[in-house]
Amino acid sequence: IVDANGNWLLQEGDNNWTLAIKDGKGELKSEETSLKLMNLNLSQDRISFSVKSDTILEKGVTRFNGNIANEEASGQVVYANGSQGYWSATFDALTNKRRKRPKKELASKLELVYPEGAYGLDSDVPNPRMVLIDDATIWTSGPKGILLEHDILFQDGKILKIAKNISLPRGNALIIDGKGKHVTPGLIDAHSHMAGESINEGFQNVTAEVRMRDVIDPNDVAIYRALAGGLTTINLLHGSANPIGGQNVVMKLRWGSFSDDLIFKSAPQGIKFALGENVKRKRSYGRYPETRMGVEQTIRDAFTAARDYKKTWNIYNKDVQLQRSSVPPRRDLELDALVEIMEGQRLVHSHSYRQDEILMLTRIAEDFGFTIGTFQHVLEGYKVAERLVEHGAGASTFSDWWAYKYEVIDAIPYNGTLMANAGVTVSFNSDSDE
Repeated sequence: IVDANGNWLLQEGDNNWTLAIKDGKGELKSEETSLKLMNLNLSQDRISFSVKSDTILEKGVTRFNGNIANEEASGQVVYANGSQGYWSATFDALTNKRRKRPKKELASKLELVYPEGAYGLDSDVPNPRMVLIDDATIWTSGPKGILLEHDILFQDGKILKIAKNISLPRGNALIIDGKGKHVTPGLIDAHSHMAGESINEGFQNVTAEVRMRDVIDPNDVAIYRALAGGLTTINLLHGSANPIGGQNVVMKLRWGSFSDDLIFKSAPQGIKFALGENVKRKRSYGRYPETRMGVEQTIRDAFTAARDYKKTWNIYNKDVQLQRSSVPPRRDLELDALVEIMEGQRLVHSHSYRQDEILMLTRIAEDFGFTIGTFQHVLEGYKVAERLVEHGAGASTFSDWWAYKYEVIDAIPYNGTLMANAGVTVSFNSDSDE
């Protein structure tokens, strides 16, 4: 509501008045008369009131309405006889005490932070170009082993130098005392569902066109907690509802950044496949496939279509006459992703448990000229470790999860070690949104 309290110099036609308002009441005064305001209404930037008198044109009620802002007001006046006119008013600064400008009311007095919540950051968080961790114990995870009492210098978020007693001009870097502290490389989770607003597009059995990068939730508090535990990079995967799922996204975890700033742009592109009970979906009553052999055929059919699609585009791109006489082939985002797999531009990360299905997918891949990037979970991988080495696939398994359903009855705690001893590149993942 506008603060209209005080005296106003009001002109209506040839008449000069003083409009006095105080706490929702008021009067319209001249040297000869004083008229009490009726129906005074102040709403946002509008004002209206009426007066009853026999001295303004004729006996009856005269109505005023108009706009009011700061120290000016104006509008229309309707007299008792139905005729109309105009009025204007200015705040009488001489007869009024200096009015305090009303303070703009804020929706909240809480400090604004991003992301919202208990762990949000304000705009004053330091973001220096250079950071020096001084006199720390550095675990290189490489041939140099553990370095005692070393400094590590970062510039623009990247390691610039590791040495003893690095000296910098005063004020050039944020210096962190690392004495008694350990610095290690960040951990990587090869299969995560953290920061994903949705992970399963399960309505069709092939959904290679959908992308996890489109549903990143940078406000997920799991990012904050993961960073506290030393996790800095994740492979955000689509779920395992269909034989060929959606495209993955590799993310660098940064608390307080926007979605696009989390994407590890130079990381290899990938896609999620799945085998076994998750995609047979016997309980779905009608969605193909419902058997393990149907899963294999679904994947083969998809790559056969992608190979034909690629051939059609190759013919069109090489034939100038055809380009002049016809429109290009229809673009298919689903098949584009599968063509990228066959061309080695997109890695397959496949949910898998049983050894027979692991063998099956390696054979499909070789039939269509590509290599599986990783078998995820791969709980019977120890049975076919030599085949994984022969094919060239990696294996990302669980460190502490087995025997949780009949499909994984042959899973064992030593799976990762046995595969690694056979020469498979092995990692351990969380498969978690935490």
